[in-house]
Amino acid sequence: RTGRREFAYRRAVVARSTADAVTALRTPTTPADARPATAHRPVVFLFPGGGAQYAGMGRGLYEREPVYREHLDRCARAALSHLGFDIRDILHPDPEHTAEGAERIKHPLPIVVTLFSVEYALARLWMSWGIHPEAMIGHSLGEYVAACLAGVFTLEDALALVCARGRLIEEVPEGAMLSVPLPEAEVTDGLGTALDLAAVNGPAHCVVSGPTADIAEFADELRARGIDTRTLHVRAAGHSRALEPVLGRFEDVVRGIKLNTPKIPYLSNVTGTWIGDEATDPAYWVAHLRRTVRFSDGLQELLRQGSDPVLLEVGPGRGLTSLADLHRTGDGSANTVTSLRHPLSEQDDTQHALSSLATLWALGADVDWHAAGGADDGHRVPLPGYPFEGGRYRLGGLPGTDPDGPYGASPAAGTPTVASGTAAGPRDAQATGALHERPTLSTPYVEPRDELERMVVDVWKPLLGYERVGADDNFYSLGGHSLLATRVVAQLRSAFDVALPLERILQAVTPAEQATVIRTLLLDELNSLTDEEAAGLLKDEEGRS
Repeated sequence: RTGRREFAYRRAVVARSTADAVTALRTPTTPADARPATAHRPVVFLFPGGGAQYAGMGRGLYEREPVYREHLDRCARAALSHLGFDIRDILHPDPEHTAEGAERIKHPLPIVVTLFSVEYALARLWMSWGIHPEAMIGHSLGEYVAACLAGVFTLEDALALVCARGRLIEEVPEGAMLSVPLPEAEVTDGLGTALDLAAVNGPAHCVVSGPTADIAEFADELRARGIDTRTLHVRAAGHSRALEPVLGRFEDVVRGIKLNTPKIPYLSNVTGTWIGDEATDPAYWVAHLRRTVRFSDGLQELLRQGSDPVLLEVGPGRGLTSLADLHRTGDGSANTVTSLRHPLSEQDDTQHALSSLATLWALGADVDWHAAGGADDGHRVPLPGYPFEGGRYRLGGLPGTDPDGPYGASPAAGTPTVASGTAAGPRDAQATGALHERPTLSTPYVEPRDELERMVVDVWKPLLGYERVGADDNFYSLGGHSLLATRVVAQLRSAFDVALPLERILQAVTPAEQATVIRTLLLDELNSLTDEEAAGLLKDEEGRS
């Protein structure tokens, strides 16, 4: 991807060592490994909401990625005055406090602040690597991250708003949220008077919210009907009537914040379509806290645009990308990529992020490789391309030609002729049998030191087209290339009657080095003979002498 034009197919692997890279590259490719790439493919950021969080999310990136660490630290400092505690103590607890951190992150205030901060830092990391969103969509709290990146409010104001949101939710009686695999109409018909439809995530994927006891009773009713449900990792009745007593106070907080028209398009959870000037109305954010999350409508609107974007989940886990896969139609190809590992995965955070970056590139996204750290860490070695030397060819000894003509053979009037080429080169030898003088090289000419080196030189000379080749001359400096090297190997195998590994010969670039490889193989072969085989071989040689 450095120094080459773009190709129709791309494949990338992530490796810690040369051995790992060899193993990965030798693994047979699958459609997921090598895809047709669409150049400059758009990327859409997806920001998850409550329930996706887990203790330790993003810790590996915090330890190894300076950009991620810088923005998470900024969020932690901005939130500190509103919280009275450092979110990094929850995200990155000491080993003896791991269980405590896992418990604290289930409560509304730690959930919203840690999720917002991790997602914001992740988004800034992706953008520093050249992955900029064409559009965005968030789920519940995730819309705050999208709005902040779009410039609706500053980071500091966003954190003040998020902290107020979490604190007010903690004031209402504790509740629960339940994921239900049924269509919206069927869910709403069975809710009763105590529960609310909190989110519509897919054609048959909804979330119900309400008091803990009522949620448990509803789950039992569905289980009796053979419908499996899942309780989210939150202890609050989000997007339900339980929040109505605090809505007025939340509106007061929003009115104290400057709201701006978004500069990056994103989809609204409230309307299920593209956000507009309503983002600058405090009443919108009050409705966003209380009303049903229309995430499924937003996804459908996004996929109707026809730009075939890559959907990148900028947060923990793969919840939103799984929902996006449910919305893919038969003619759609909305590929999905995740940013952080699933909580049950043991993969390193950095390796996961780099694998996702590789996937984004393979799918056609633009990557800033210098910023991603891949362009300056390696040593680029320029290699010669295949030679296209010209050569003169005169057919049939045509009469009446002038060797000083503009093309090396200017015909007399009415005389047909064929001539082409530029200055003579080594390939002429294959057409005419003529060998050329050895070119001027950076290494001096050295006579072959023994018969083995001389035999190798004799193989090189007619193939390269030079009458004199030194024992220390470089094959590629004499105009050799990989295709010609395979012919050298074939002739050496025939001349010495030994199984020469192609890889070892290609690594030996002078006659002396190739002679050393051959000598070693011959000695190994000789040492492997039994006494009887060696005696027979000696007898055969004496007979030939």
